Amino acid sequence: MNRAEKVVYLANVLTIAGADDVVALQEKLAIRWIISRIEADASVVEDATRLLASGDYKLKPLGTPSQRSANIEDMIMVALSDGKLDSSEIKPIEKMTDVLGYVQADMDMMVKKAQSRLRKIVKDAPVPKSSGQPKRRKKATPARATARRTRSKEVTRTQKPPRARALARPKSASRKKPKPTPAPAVVEKKEVLRPEREAPPPVPAAPEKKFTPPDEGITIEFCSSLSLFLKRELKAFESADESGEYELRGEKWHYGVWLVDSVAELARTAMAVSQLPKRRLYINGVETAWGSVFGFCACARARAMSEHPAEYCFGLGADELNTWGCRKADMNWSSSGEWFTCGAFKSEDVFVFDKDQMIRKLEENLQPYRLCPFLKLNYIESAMEAMPDKVKVWGRWRFREVKTQGFGSVARNIRKTVHGCSYTDSRLVDGVIPSGIQGGLKIIRRAVKNSGTGPLNHRLLAESPEVSRYT
Repeated sequence: MNRAEKVVYLANVLTIAGADDVVALQEKLAIRWIISRIEADASVVEDATRLLASGDYKLKPLGTPSQRSANIEDMIMVALSDGKLDSSEIKPIEKMTDVLGYVQADMDMMVKKAQSRLRKIVKDAPVPKSSGQPKRRKKATPARATARRTRSKEVTRTQKPPRARALARPKSASRKKPKPTPAPAVVEKKEVLRPEREAPPPVPAAPEKKFTPPDEGITIEFCSSLSLFLKRELKAFESADESGEYELRGEKWHYGVWLVDSVAELARTAMAVSQLPKRRLYINGVETAWGSVFGFCACARARAMSEHPAEYCFGLGADELNTWGCRKADMNWSSSGEWFTCGAFKSEDVFVFDKDQMIRKLEENLQPYRLCPFLKLNYIESAMEAMPDKVKVWGRWRFREVKTQGFGSVARNIRKTVHGCSYTDSRLVDGVIPSGIQGGLKIIRRAVKNSGTGPLNHRLLAESPEVSRYT
């Protein structure tokens, strides 16, 4: 990181530390550790503090995805360091992660890393001298006991007797008796009858302007009261055939109407407002669920933030690899893929795939994401053609075992080896599963070549640490 990035990095951390107006001791330890890790000198700390002095500083994301993730982890660590999570600390972090497109799984992983790092910092922190620990008493010895008795005798001899008190009592005549205090006079309160005031008439509420979407075209509206990047969102509405604004329940709303033939033409516009919590979609005057049409927006933002966007759609950084070029297809190339049961056994160890059933499953899973600008239909067709029509249970393919009898399940004799001893056991199977990712990578290479899609780093997919456990 350069000097400017270190200033922004540290300013974000200090903003979270001072959000609840109290900086605890453990928060100071975490901040010192962060300053040491990013190698920030005194001038960087001074500049970061000067940014916060204005009072209107807001969290700013850094340049690369790795820097953003590390900065968010450190902010979460500082928020957790005082032992309690205040809403003023966690809300700015949530807004920043929503804008950057982080999902809940990413946040859970960051919280775990922050907690582990915080435990290490607290464990390695030096214990202050005034920690309230009891002092160790010296071991009693005969010589020390004799010296203690001698000192007590010397103190007793040198003490003077207390001064004798005067025993004579003062004369009773000299004492003055206090005069009795007269009781206060009781004043009767007279009840004053006042005329009752009539309650003022209720103030009528200001009439709110109701927005009625037109019966033709596609209408998108959003609430700007919760927007962080209003200029960017309004710029996306400049292409609308009709646009305007109105107020509803004290909140300001903006709307745009497009007279287009297909919703796919508004994919880029929808991505600009998809991260807002309050937005609506109308198709020919009928409100439509946002996720059923523009469900791809969150995934598209995550793809744009990835260091390898082209490989992201194939599962890079996820738990499993997919051959369809879309991780939302839910048909991964792994041992847990249920779509490998599409078909039937032709013989004892030969399984024939039903590609028509696979296509129907793909269409059903990709329906909410059909408008994604990165979804290549010609590639999916090439990948389906590259998929083998039938496979033999040997080498890269093995039986998919099930525990209970179900539709399509049959009994097969499976040979297994345990501790060097081989035996044959009868098990229920309903399909096949791959033994590794090599077969999936072969399909991807062939489909990319036949469909003519953009360049793809196949070595990056094969060497991904997330999928190496399948090899």
